[in-house]
Amino acid sequence: MRFREFRQMVKDIDEEGETTEEAIGQCLPDDVLQTFGHLLQEAITAVRRAAELRRSGERKKVITKSFSKVTEEDLDAIQLKGVDKGNISKERLAEITGRFYEERISSEDFESIVNEAWEAEGEDLQRYLSSVLSGVSKKPEARSRMLVDDILKAVIRFTELLDDHAVGILPEHCLSQSSERNKEFIDKLTEQQAERLKNPTELVWEDVVLILTGIVDYIVLTLFGGKLEMVKALEEHLHAANFDQVVYLLESQEDPEFCVCLIEAKRLTDALRNHIPQAIAEACVTSRKLDLKEITWCLTDGITWIFGSFSWTDRTYVFFETVPLANPAHSKKVDGSATEALFKFLTVLAFTKPNSAHGMFHGL
Repeated sequence: MRFREFRQMVKDIDEEGETTEEAIGQCLPDDVLQTFGHLLQEAITAVRRAAELRRSGERKKVITKSFSKVTEEDLDAIQLKGVDKGNISKERLAEITGRFYEERISSEDFESIVNEAWEAEGEDLQRYLSSVLSGVSKKPEARSRMLVDDILKAVIRFTELLDDHAVGILPEHCLSQSSERNKEFIDKLTEQQAERLKNPTELVWEDVVLILTGIVDYIVLTLFGGKLEMVKALEEHLHAANFDQVVYLLESQEDPEFCVCLIEAKRLTDALRNHIPQAIAEACVTSRKLDLKEITWCLTDGITWIFGSFSWTDRTYVFFETVPLANPAHSKKVDGSATEALFKFLTVLAFTKPNSAHGMFHGL
């Protein structure tokens, strides 16, 4: 629907004397109103900022986009280049997981715990995934999220076997929350820290600026440290209202050790790769806010998984596609060995520093 059509529909509403705002408010769930309100506010802020930049003549080209509207051409405009490593077999994915183990100090212990987790979770996980494939409509994005949710819950349960890590999932976090809403804690940050939380985020390259707004589906946050300390810290992160508050909590800690991996879920189609620019845009904004040089990301429909990393150092995003968990993708039967390879890889990736992952992906 075009915006002018939506605007005309709003004008046409006449609900027994109610105002338009009241009428729409009664027809939409509170969570939709809240999310829509935030996004609309950020979109208006972004458009105003773009107009300001154009009037000033500071930039020759100003692009304003929500994450889902970002294209490969937009990424090219700010000199971000993609490196496609193609399709990876489940056997090859297992080999890559093994190389990640080798990067760890206690690699044998960690590998043993991951294997133990699969023994405990594998059978149930395959059954859960199969029930979604056979009992849920294929079209909606909600189906994809149900598959992702089951896998992520298994990864979280894995951390119960560890003494020095805590993993949390931050779903539906707005990456362009109005700075005014976070003024209370932003005022406590240094000028440099606060600048990173300026919303909406502006990515600049030479005379081009790309202004981005939107929400990321899942942020996988891994904290390193003593078990009790990390569990307490994670609890605070899970209560954060938006991603800027998560950044503030991390900045408030002394030399925090953490990993972040983004997951973008899409409905089942034959065009999953078309959404890679969206995942990269989300990675750019998240890494900028966290002051990270690299970050890992994932794009999935719950069946096919595309893993990648992004680096500001070389301004590249590297990615590869894994074999589907069900083959063909529309099958109701889960491939057990593919699911095992995915679970182990995703689990290890959640505990791998992004700079190590980026180097590993480049070497594939």
